[in-house]
Amino acid sequence: MQIAMLKTYTVLVEKKSFSKTASLLYISQPALTQQIQKMEEELGFSLIDRSRRNVFELTPAGKLFYDFAKDAVHRYESTLEDCRVAAGIQKARIMVGIDHPETVLLKNATVINFAKAHPDVELEINYGILRHLMQDLISVENQLAFIPEPFTMPLGYSFYPVVSDSLACVMSKSCPLARKKEITMEDLKHYAIRLPEDDTYAVVRQITAYLKKEYPDMKLRTYRNISISGSLNKDEVFITMLHRKILYKELKCIPLKSHFHIVMGYAAKDNASPAVMDFIRMNQEDALK
Repeated sequence: MQIAMLKTYTVLVEKKSFSKTASLLYISQPALTQQIQKMEEELGFSLIDRSRRNVFELTPAGKLFYDFAKDAVHRYESTLEDCRVAAGIQKARIMVGIDHPETVLLKNATVINFAKAHPDVELEINYGILRHLMQDLISVENQLAFIPEPFTMPLGYSFYPVVSDSLACVMSKSCPLARKKEITMEDLKHYAIRLPEDDTYAVVRQITAYLKKEYPDMKLRTYRNISISGSLNKDEVFITMLHRKILYKELKCIPLKSHFHIVMGYAAKDNASPAVMDFIRMNQEDALK
């Protein structure tokens, strides 16, 4: 089976739509349908559950085959890149995952100095959703993920701290707290507090445990994502990282005075290349300047 067919299948599964996948791959929908049917004939089992109209769903075998296909595509592309580097026809590449271009705590000087020290290495910045960056690292989408310190790390991966960031409270401009220049934990006891849903980050677990102990009557809620233009009730406050305040221009973002800090750094494989480790080291050194 050709690698191109595996790529097509992974895209289809991730888009959950024949029409969207066909448009993305610049082929007709009938041609895409024929490719999938040809794969199923070659494999000897169905990948797509066609028992329900207008609902995209994989068969149990299709789900297993997707895991294989995605891993095979990543391994092929990674090996192909390594071969091209070894042959001298392509630079080595380090892909760094971050959540938003305007929230980066990295210094431009670090990138410039790294490029001078490693002219044979190409640095690529990939933007993604914060809670997905670790997943992208594990699935070989990136070699580095710039994230808050996790509560635990998967086997074979390590976290390298770079900078410490303060916390901030985000609220609607009609919230009584919006008039303050700084907010304390005591100020929050009569408000509904929103925290990130993903408690894999150490500080989220610490804050949650602290608030439940000190303010047992406080209303704690979780959120997956607050849109930049999102609205909050005047009695709602959510806690985030101070450097992300630029994302909430239509809301009020005020520093939170507390003993909690968010440690930001890089997650990487334990067997990361010397160039990857050098990039981390240069970030750590520049953060101290």
